[in-house]
Amino acid sequence: MRATPRGTVVKVRSPPVSGLLKGRRPAAVAAAVLALYGAWIGAYLAKGGDVRDFIRIGTYFIAVGGNRSREIRLDPGYRPPANQSSGHTRNGYDGQFAYYIALDPRNARYFLDLPAYRYARVLQPMAVRALALGNRGAVPWLLLVVNWLAIGGGTWALAAWLRRRGLSPAGAALYALLPGTFVGLQRDLTEPLAYGLAIAAILVLDGRERWRLPAGAALFALAGLTRQTTLVFPLVYAVLLAVRGGIPGSAHADAAPSWRRGAALIAIAAGPYVAYSGFLLAWLGSTGLGPNTTRIPFGTLFAPPFGLWHQGIAFAFVVVPAAAAVVALAPRRSLANPLWLPWLALLANFLVNIVFYGDYQATTYTAASRLGIGTMISALLCLPYAGGAVRVRRVWLAAAAAVAMSPLPVVAVYGFTNARVPG
Repeated sequence: MRATPRGTVVKVRSPPVSGLLKGRRPAAVAAAVLALYGAWIGAYLAKGGDVRDFIRIGTYFIAVGGNRSREIRLDPGYRPPANQSSGHTRNGYDGQFAYYIALDPRNARYFLDLPAYRYARVLQPMAVRALALGNRGAVPWLLLVVNWLAIGGGTWALAAWLRRRGLSPAGAALYALLPGTFVGLQRDLTEPLAYGLAIAAILVLDGRERWRLPAGAALFALAGLTRQTTLVFPLVYAVLLAVRGGIPGSAHADAAPSWRRGAALIAIAAGPYVAYSGFLLAWLGSTGLGPNTTRIPFGTLFAPPFGLWHQGIAFAFVVVPAAAAVVALAPRRSLANPLWLPWLALLANFLVNIVFYGDYQATTYTAASRLGIGTMISALLCLPYAGGAVRVRRVWLAAAAAVAMSPLPVVAVYGFTNARVPG
């Protein structure tokens, strides 16, 4: 089914897709993505890589924590690869903090750069800890496996959503193979699980089941406890339910507006995060909000000194394509246009993750690439309703996707080299 600009729903047929992702079923797309990532992981380990390389453990924060934990320590037999052992990487990377929390949730705070900020993204490390069943050696493997499966699950959910709208499920591969998604798996980060849960919530809300709202809201809540920026999605959906009613193109598109349903969605989705933030405030003296945000749009993007590896790369491969997508997909008709819902999610992700991101001056591409994941997902959610876009807008959108995806080969091969690229 597909919604026209006037909100009516008609049946359309998806054209066949050739290549690796030829299968029309969402499971085929997800299986192909899992196979590609699995092959990359297998190749890395087969060449002599260690599963702990994905964590990017630094020596600095382990030294800062000292002997406060018997679980968090350097493994004497582990030697990081050459491109992780230079002086500027002794601080490690973000994945190490999830690793420390998974090993010792209570005492990990002594080994974190921003304790409340890191604990705010608690679901991934705690899920890994529960699955490890007390086996310390299983934690590095589970950090990787959970993210690998999360990417596959998120791909399947997005492919299923696209198919319901009459589009090729293969479009979900744009999310799965986005460089930022790849970096999330490469470095044991929270994005794959957080956005996988958010996409699953969107698919559930689209269903016919009577329990779709509480179930979808619960999935959004889990996503928010994994990465709080995903909460922009339930906020947009709650506004939609309150002022319009049904989700465009879904089985309940004609539902009447309901402030109660909108309030229930946002309460269930954001309530656990708000409550947990209160716990962090009482325990650590902070909710963890705001360390990488600015009140000034693009506050540090053009701040001197302007560096090629920092602001320049982020601007070229993240900011420009995201902004182009926002402009190209902007609704041109009345508020009845079903494109407004996904476009508002696109705009919200662009504002929260890119416009008001406050650390461009020190952020290299490996970090900046992750800022565009939410905008890519939102742009894909816009596609079923953008069929009437003029040719120029389609060219803009295609060019934006090509630019955003272009660093993927570099990201994919970097781990197999001894290059020491900043970040």
